[in-house]
Amino acid sequence: MSISFGLIASGVGLVASNTAAQAATGDVTNFPLAFANAAPEGLALDNSGAMWIAMSAVDQVAKATPTGTMATIAIANGNADAGAHSFALGSDSRMWLTERLGNRIGAFNSDTNIYQAYDIPTNDSQPMGITAGPDEAMWFTEFAGNKIGRITKTGAITEFALPANSGPTSIVTGPDGALWITMQTGNAIGRMTTSGVLTPYALPNARSAPTDITLGEDNNLWFTERDGNRIGRMSTKGLLAEFALPTANSLPEQIAPGAQGDLWVTQPGANRISRMTTSGITTEYILPGANNSPFGITAGVDGNMWFTSKTSNNLGRLLTGVVPTPDADPNLTATSTKTGATVTANPGKWNYLPSSYTYQWERCSANTDASCQAITGATNDSYVLTDDDASQFVRVSVKATNLNGTSNVADTSARLAIDGLPPKLPPTPVAGAQTVQLVPGVTATLKAARAIKRGDRRLFRTVFSSNSVKGKVRMSIVNAAGLEVLVIAKGNWVKGNGIAKKVKRIPRSLPKGYYTLKAVYTPRQDQTTVYPIATMSKPIRVK
Repeated sequence: MSISFGLIASGVGLVASNTAAQAATGDVTNFPLAFANAAPEGLALDNSGAMWIAMSAVDQVAKATPTGTMATIAIANGNADAGAHSFALGSDSRMWLTERLGNRIGAFNSDTNIYQAYDIPTNDSQPMGITAGPDEAMWFTEFAGNKIGRITKTGAITEFALPANSGPTSIVTGPDGALWITMQTGNAIGRMTTSGVLTPYALPNARSAPTDITLGEDNNLWFTERDGNRIGRMSTKGLLAEFALPTANSLPEQIAPGAQGDLWVTQPGANRISRMTTSGITTEYILPGANNSPFGITAGVDGNMWFTSKTSNNLGRLLTGVVPTPDADPNLTATSTKTGATVTANPGKWNYLPSSYTYQWERCSANTDASCQAITGATNDSYVLTDDDASQFVRVSVKATNLNGTSNVADTSARLAIDGLPPKLPPTPVAGAQTVQLVPGVTATLKAARAIKRGDRRLFRTVFSSNSVKGKVRMSIVNAAGLEVLVIAKGNWVKGNGIAKKVKRIPRSLPKGYYTLKAVYTPRQDQTTVYPIATMSKPIRVK
């Protein structure tokens, strides 16, 4: 595939062409939609990583896997004028949809595909943008109704009027707990509290037509200026920066953050998609074929950008160059650690949808990383122990590959002690995320609700995959600085069922916010050479 792209950096323009046979950043693959002239618009991901696509010209939506396999779903009780426009994932795990012409807000169960829709009180309001609010409700814009709507999980709708001729098009929840709105006709960005109090920020250039808004990884609000041919960045204090796009009259439509923190923009007027850094450096990618009219855009679980082409009637995937990164270490399983036994590697968990793995087994003369050396020819996912491994340790190093290439660094398993070692020393302490491996085949998992409410009693548990594990577990809540702000359990014994647990009331004095739930397992005295001290952590939100 041959893709041309324009690069603008520091005011200098460069146009290049990539004709290499291998996959390259900017390469596009199109997946045709099932209906001719479906005019796809917005799209969003559900919890499984599937993409939901609003088809504005037919009474259907599409659901695509992370590899582009699509199915279509009818909009129940709808009609040919539903005008599906935007999707957003709700706190209830349903996919919420705006029906711009049908004047309804609907929600799909992402597992059963069952659809339920709710009429908007204001006639012909033209709902467009939608987002999950900070209050577990969904918030949406009414372009023609000149209002912001709030809908609960049960369908109760409240509307908040905007100043005349605001023309709201898009909405997103900001890091400050407010709703941020593009007021396209009013040429402003609005900040609205959950009680409906609006603070507008007028844009300095007339007729900029702010159209779509998103939250960047830098905690700023980023938005498109469709008629101004710019991308805007606004802080939660209303401080504005604007960045001109290289191609004139590109009509920037929608904007979404990518896997690496950059912002990606569809430009239907120029048949391009742009990547913009948080400092405003832009790279433009020309789409294959003419007049695709790229519209909606989102980052997929594969690390690539997926977009809708409204005129050419496609779902597109644009490669971003994002390679896999490790999320959970590889682990080893073996029925025996004697010479001649087979040790098998599980590659662990990786981000960005790897399709294959490479393995390199290593022999370690001591229980340290520095003592490990690659074993020549040992590159399969299993390894047969040899005499050279006796009284040594073995581990495996894994790399993962996806459409963009191979991971930049390898991820290694824990070291496995092979029979013949002298008396064992205490194993190296382990630390990780919610689940850690103590030894091959034995894990510890910290379990608790992701969101807890002050004043509520909550159950906190550390669960071991083997009932043979003995010892104590300390559980606590720590702040961003790593300081304990609440001790859940000072040192609860692991019971015979392999669980250490504690029910604790969350004090109202604990400030709301995001914290880390931490658990530290200390083995019983007679198991200190069997299991390591292990630290688990899990992000939680205190409401």
